[in-house]
Amino acid sequence: MKFLKLTVLSLSLGLFCNGLVFADGAIVAKVNNQPISQAQHQSAWQKIAEENRVPLEVLKSADVLDDLINMELMAQKSVELGLDQNPAVRNRIEVVLRELLAESYAQYYQQENPMSQSQLEAVYEKEKDTLWPKRLKLWEIIVDQQSIATKIVNEIDSFERFSKLARRYSISDYRDVGGSLGWVKLPAVLEEAQALVATLGEGEWLKKPVEINNRWHIYMLEKIHQPDVQPFEQVSESMQQYAEKQRLSHHVKGLRNEAKIEIFSSPK
Repeated sequence: MKFLKLTVLSLSLGLFCNGLVFADGAIVAKVNNQPISQAQHQSAWQKIAEENRVPLEVLKSADVLDDLINMELMAQKSVELGLDQNPAVRNRIEVVLRELLAESYAQYYQQENPMSQSQLEAVYEKEKDTLWPKRLKLWEIIVDQQSIATKIVNEIDSFERFSKLARRYSISDYRDVGGSLGWVKLPAVLEEAQALVATLGEGEWLKKPVEINNRWHIYMLEKIHQPDVQPFEQVSESMQQYAEKQRLSHHVKGLRNEAKIEIFSSPK
């Protein structure tokens, strides 16, 4: 079986849908009188192409049909053995079915609410700093006493001095390298300090230590590297996928807010 991964996953739906006639009435094969429709064949063909990231024409129609026949044979044997009534199998069938329905709704929502060029460009302008974040060459000192933190801030006048103070006072994991964090992106900094660190220019340090969990953090910024931001025209396709995913996520949050959701116990 060339595409066993796909067919085994599809087997649970095959059990559920056994005996049903799909909307496309064209039949490409029968297995013990159970039809395999053109619609099933086309759906499997597209799914295999997507999962393997290859064009449809690379795949052989006969190979796809061969796997669908093998799947149908296994599905029929499962029904004969009563495996379709196994609670674990029924649960998996339900999960796969819900996933398929959710995926279908997502496609419907995107088709019914296409994003305009101006909307995509607005998302690009808003998110480009997140998609192409600048990198910071950052230094850090952490101490567990505010008085020591204040003393350190007053003594800093250069990177050399910062490094010596870090080796002497810091309880950070980077103490032995003089507090150097190397090149990092802003999200690598503790959330409570990110907004303040973002205001620093090259050669500047926090004049007021940041208290986080009873520890005082001091940061000094050596250099900023801003990567080249790709122009919109070069990333329009990926930007559309990114924007649609964001919008769908926002839409689902709205559905959750409108829905009656009851959680009786945490899943184990």
